[in-house]
Amino acid sequence: MRRKSRLSVLVAALVLATSAGIATEVAAKGGAQLLPKSSLYYKVSTASTKDEIKAICAEIVARQDASAIGRMDASSLYMHGMIMGVSCLKVDYFKALVLARESGDAFTLKAALTYIRGRADGGNTKAIRALEKYEKAYD
Repeated sequence: MRRKSRLSVLVAALVLATSAGIATEVAAKGGAQLLPKSSLYYKVSTASTKDEIKAICAEIVARQDASAIGRMDASSLYMHGMIMGVSCLKVDYFKALVLARESGDAFTLKAALTYIRGRADGGNTKAIRALEKYEKAYD
């Protein structure tokens, strides 16, 4: 049973990392720390209920300024607005970029910029405006 719950956590982490566009060059090089162990995303499993996922979303938002990992978690959440298909907040690409930058983790920032640039290249006006605002504020 314990093995099954670890597998559920691993599957959830991989799904989240893949959907966030994080599994890029690090995974290609065989490195692959997809999520830090203290990430609140580890609380999510394939057996989590909608209410449990919404509670985790609320906890991520509440802890977004508590630590670098909190900023990383919140950045991903603001990029997608959902976890495991459960919508929990409005997508805010600019906030996602700022949190990724403030996390101090270059990989998180690069992944966020890559994901949001892809959305902007596809014509997403929210992503275009967020990149313009981010570049004006930080370049």
